Amino acid sequence: IFGVNKWAIMNKIYNYALVLPGSHTQTAFVKNGTVNDLFSCISGELFDAITKHTFIGASVCENDCQINVNEVGMGARLLEKYGLNRALYLVRTLEIFSDTSASERMNVLEGIIHADIVKGVLAKLDELKDITNIIIYGNTTQASILEILFEMYARKGYNIFVLDLPVQASVMGVCELDKREGV
Repeated sequence: IFGVNKWAIMNKIYNYALVLPGSHTQTAFVKNGTVNDLFSCISGELFDAITKHTFIGASVCENDCQINVNEVGMGARLLEKYGLNRALYLVRTLEIFSDTSASERMNVLEGIIHADIVKGVLAKLDELKDITNIIIYGNTTQASILEILFEMYARKGYNIFVLDLPVQASVMGVCELDKREGV
């Protein structure tokens, strides 16, 4: 968080939601450089459980798939219309009743799982009202999916940044902490 905070301050961004995708997608809500709230989800673990321990796993590709905006959006719309449980089941039915590839179905699954996170983060931002910047930093694939969904769901006025920092943000953060007095 400290490294991204340094980047944000260098770019005159003081209030933001920092989304860190991973096994537990974390979102830090930062105001004036201070973390005021955290929002955690089990996205990566849920994805792993679904793909490795349910029959849905046989319907999706095993390796990194090309991200497709349309299929990610389809997953989000299925979640919206049917809820999580039914939307997940529909990933399997796509294999049986439609002419879709494993990669396309993987994108639908990613859309379902990540749209649920995005909706939660945006609900929290609506409560906070004064944060209009969303910074996504993490795995390129997951960051791309989140960017698609934030652009799909966010009301006008949000600024969305996907960071690909040349220096690891954690290294920047350690350097920043080292400069502080008493550390």
